[in-house]
Amino acid sequence: MERSGMWGLRNDTADRVLKNDRILYIVFYIILSELYWYLF
Repeated sequence: MERSGMWGLRNDTADRVLKNDRILYIVFYIILSELYWYLF
């Protein structure tokens, strides 16, 4: 029972981290493209 609870928490945090990482990657990509256009 405890193990399944721990796994549930781990899966929730993993999903949240993946979603946050995706948003961060999109923002990072936009900033990079903006900098690229400014520099070149």
